[in-house]
Amino acid sequence: MLRLLKFKLSERAIPMVATLISLLGCLLFLRFHLVQTSHQFTEDFSRQNLDVLSSGDIYPLASRLNSLSSAVHWVCVSASRRGQVFYQRKKSQDCGESYFQTQAEVTGKSDDQLSVHFTLTLPRSLKWSGMGFAGLQLLLLWSLFISARRSTRRSEQEKFKNQAQIATLATQVAHDIRSPIAALDAAVTGMAKLPEEQRILVRSAINRIRDIANTLLEKNRAVQISHKNASLEPTSTIEPQSLQLLSSLIDPLLTEKRTQFRSRPGIEIEARMDASSYGLFAKIQPTEFKRVISNLVNNAVEALEDHGRVHVGLTHLETKIRISVKDNGKGISKDILARLGQRGETHGKMGGSGLGLYHARIQIEAWGGKLEILSEQNQGTEAVITLPAAEPAHWFVSHLTVSANATVVILDDDNSIHQIWKGRFETLTHDPSAAISLVFFSFSEGFEQWHRQNQEATRQAIYLCDYELLGEKETGLDLIERLGLMRHAILVTSRFDEPLIRERCEKLGIKLLPKGLAPFVPLRIAMPKKVLDVLIDDDPLIHLTWKTEAARQGKDFLSFSSVHEFLAQVDCIDPLSTIFIDSNLEHGIRGEQEAKRIHALGFREIYLATGYETDSFLEMP
Repeated sequence: MLRLLKFKLSERAIPMVATLISLLGCLLFLRFHLVQTSHQFTEDFSRQNLDVLSSGDIYPLASRLNSLSSAVHWVCVSASRRGQVFYQRKKSQDCGESYFQTQAEVTGKSDDQLSVHFTLTLPRSLKWSGMGFAGLQLLLLWSLFISARRSTRRSEQEKFKNQAQIATLATQVAHDIRSPIAALDAAVTGMAKLPEEQRILVRSAINRIRDIANTLLEKNRAVQISHKNASLEPTSTIEPQSLQLLSSLIDPLLTEKRTQFRSRPGIEIEARMDASSYGLFAKIQPTEFKRVISNLVNNAVEALEDHGRVHVGLTHLETKIRISVKDNGKGISKDILARLGQRGETHGKMGGSGLGLYHARIQIEAWGGKLEILSEQNQGTEAVITLPAAEPAHWFVSHLTVSANATVVILDDDNSIHQIWKGRFETLTHDPSAAISLVFFSFSEGFEQWHRQNQEATRQAIYLCDYELLGEKETGLDLIERLGLMRHAILVTSRFDEPLIRERCEKLGIKLLPKGLAPFVPLRIAMPKKVLDVLIDDDPLIHLTWKTEAARQGKDFLSFSSVHEFLAQVDCIDPLSTIFIDSNLEHGIRGEQEAKRIHALGFREIYLATGYETDSFLEMP
């Protein structure tokens, strides 16, 4: 009823209100009639028995009351003198006062204090008629309420249906947008020769498109969750720690932050994620993690004025994960910096409670990590989170290994994804003996036909299939299961984080690859290992110098910009190879520490190729 009263009077509400008014009118009429009858009855009794009441004689009064009780069946009578009851006659089991009964008293004027107490009820015929009418009105009111409730449910279902249709369309649009984003991400790695202003412009455009896609997907998830939980009671539980892919949490959060601070166009919020950030997992509470990163980004933005940059970085350091939120603002003085992260300590925020950094530090330490605040005045501030790295989830594709001369079949309705995979495999190797055959399909019909006609190649092929296929009822996952390709297929989808899809892939033994990470998944070719000279250095000029000299001497030579790139192709390199590694690599990575990891893989000829003096490495063997 309360829910219906919130609406304006409508075609459904008017009959209910009219019925309710009719019911209340009936009850008020019966009560009014009872009160009037009670007044009239007591006045008549007082007038007719004035002489007896005045004389104080109880016997004639008892006789008259007895005659009255015999004649009138809807009155209970009780008479008393000086508080002592000398006559009582009940005509009903309940002579107390209620809505359909009322009480009245007639008192004599003698010194004997005679009084007669009456309990009057409605005549039985009138009472049952009124109650019958009221019951009919209640029945009518209930039927109108049920009808209105069903109608409201139907309208809500229609609303959810419309929202679901819009959300489905939004998901498809987001799916289509994310594919060219991945292509741009792959292309942006080769923009080093572009002027800085143009690189910033391209990165900003990519981030803006990614923001749109992420927002559409989040809205779709919100609609689905609200529809599923519409009839469930809200619960309040402590979020458990779970294995999470960090890039999938940070990327949509930065979308939210860019939207939040869009009113400040001079502020740039960017993610710095390189090849080493691929596939980083940690055991955390995802909601709390996003809250911590959100607060750190907010702090960084508040440290900026009209213009500035906030960079969020994610890198892998041996057994640790490093997450940084860095701004180029005014910085923090050393005396304040030493106290930040303690309860109640704040800096540069009007009305700040100092709980944000304190909460972040406590939460990160609960995950086995550490929070550091680094700052220089007029240079900026960097919040650095280190977390223990966890083994990737069993469903995740940590690297993609393809046998030499194998066939890779790609099924995706977006040609830009085809171009990504084509570029990835073409740059993987220039050795003709290890050539990879690529077969592309946009529709399941051609894919299925090729599969049936190439049974021999199918046994050695790898299938990279999208989940959603435009205009088709069957998903890529359905197709994989129907054709029995579970051992050879990988599901490449932006919906990798949906529990139902994960559970089904786990049941079928199918690996998952987030579509946005397609440009970054490490590719390996399983081929006979070669003894090589290998250089690991982040300086492109050094690469060119070594390649030139290796070609002049006829050496088999490979160069890598990072240890991560080297590890992606380590299966192709014989442990008898000679490894030359720079001491000072990107992101503060020390070559002498990485040399120990390479040594653990079975490589024995490892040299530091560095400009530093030998005395700097006395502790190294």
